[in-house]
Amino acid sequence: MASQSSASNRNVDLRQRAELLLKRQQEGEALIPSAEVQELIQELTIYQIELEMQNEELRRSEQKYQYLYQRYIDLFNLAPIGYIILNNKDRIQEINLTAAQMLGDDRFELVGKQLTDYVAPDDQDIYYFQRRVRFAAGVPQSYQLRFSRSDNTQFYAQIDSRPEKDKNGHVFGCRLAITDITERKQAEAALEETNTQLKHTVSELRQAQRQLIQQERLAAVGQLAAGIAHDFNNILTSILGFAELMKVSPDTPVSMQADLVYIIKSTNRASNLVRQILDFTQRNISQPKRFDLAAFTTEVMAFLNRIIAEDIRLTLNIEPGDYSIEADPTQIQQILTNLVLNARDAIPAGGVIALKLMHQDFDPDQPPPLADMSPGSWLVLAVTDSGSGISPDVMPHIFEPFFTTKSVGQGTGLGLSQVYGIVKQHGGHIQVNSHEDQGTTFTLYFPFVDTFEVTASPPDAAGLIKGQNETILVVEDDKEVLNTVSMLLKSLGYRVLPASNGKEALAIYQQHQKTVNLVLSDIVMPDMSGLALLAALKTCNTDIKMIMMSGYPLNQEAASVIEQDAISWINKPMPLGKLSQIISKTLKVD
Repeated sequence: MASQSSASNRNVDLRQRAELLLKRQQEGEALIPSAEVQELIQELTIYQIELEMQNEELRRSEQKYQYLYQRYIDLFNLAPIGYIILNNKDRIQEINLTAAQMLGDDRFELVGKQLTDYVAPDDQDIYYFQRRVRFAAGVPQSYQLRFSRSDNTQFYAQIDSRPEKDKNGHVFGCRLAITDITERKQAEAALEETNTQLKHTVSELRQAQRQLIQQERLAAVGQLAAGIAHDFNNILTSILGFAELMKVSPDTPVSMQADLVYIIKSTNRASNLVRQILDFTQRNISQPKRFDLAAFTTEVMAFLNRIIAEDIRLTLNIEPGDYSIEADPTQIQQILTNLVLNARDAIPAGGVIALKLMHQDFDPDQPPPLADMSPGSWLVLAVTDSGSGISPDVMPHIFEPFFTTKSVGQGTGLGLSQVYGIVKQHGGHIQVNSHEDQGTTFTLYFPFVDTFEVTASPPDAAGLIKGQNETILVVEDDKEVLNTVSMLLKSLGYRVLPASNGKEALAIYQQHQKTVNLVLSDIVMPDMSGLALLAALKTCNTDIKMIMMSGYPLNQEAASVIEQDAISWINKPMPLGKLSQIISKTLKVD
């Protein structure tokens, strides 16, 4: 301002001096000093040069301003972020090219339009709420909403709003910075989906880990159980054998009969306990047969109805269809008994136990109810009770061996463990749904067999069948068991040739081959096992009749040999009636 005032004063001074000199010349002054004229001309020349320099500076300043203005326009229009200036009616006053492209219209056509015309209908409430906040608080805002383009497609936007105020602080408009965050939203959605899948995968892994831990526990218990089963069953064989011998002996006083019955029952209970342990470890010896599960279940239910209290109603619903199954009938009966009795104990004041048998087919593209189930046809047995249900803290432990919520003496904690083991041993699956005070449903899945050969019934107690003085070669490495079995066979009317190991038995058989009608041998023996003895005996007589005894779970090799050679076998301890029947049946085979 000072320089401009100085230049103006100098301009006035030079003008006044030139006008005065001209007036003096007009008034006829004869002689005007040339020095004065020359000085004025020189000053005017200098001033003209200075003006030209100032004009040049002005031209350069104007060019710089035009460059900066054009650069601002370019930055405004070509910015990666959309910019919009709104008035107090939310009409667009200015909009850059980026924002116009976002909204899908020409920028000049957008000027004067309501911004709300482009806000997605579902997000109008968000915009109007932020508008009220803008006018009420007058502070910058940041929020997200969806815009609808002119072609009706939508995109997510991040809005950063800065209000414009007059000198009194009243809001009369605002400036909006708009960022398209559609890709970010899609990435967030994809990440959320990935997180959901990851959580599902982690859940499956944890479930698999729990199953693996449970399998490891069962394997450990199974290894221990299998290790002691042989010796324990040998002991039970001696106890049961002598008790049954005394019971059928005419020399036994009548007063001892009740005690002997108690000993036999206790021995059977101990034998059942071993069998239960082997069941849940999936190591028990099974005798699979093909039979009709529907007819079998109906027969078992008729028996269970007699032992269920009158205040509990037991129902069976069988949907139409073929229910062929390949399984061990005794073990299936054990499953039904355990589940029904377990349901009975969960109903303290009367209720309903409902069994349902049905078919379910799962296609390869159809998710099965359990992750490790394969596609195909399944037989489904559901047992539902109206009892007290299972609490969430108990649910993870229900299949663990020896876990029970019952009082001491009311349960061993092996019932559901046995059910689990038998189901798995038969290639099946088990699922549990329960809510406290709303009852429980156990759903069992068994593979479906297209056809069946025979109809199995629950096993009946075996009656005694006497021998006709046939000769039986008994092979047993346990001295007490050998003595017990020999006495049992003699009581049945058989002649007995005892052998304490496989090599001794082979020598005896070679000596008495013509008189030996049957070989009864233990499977697990030192030096020469029962299977090795069988192979050696077959070199002497291909039609050898043989029964295998086992107090130990059959391994795959033993089961395969027994099935291939059609060899009968019996599990220790051996009730006298069952032993007599299997011997009689084997001797009659041509």
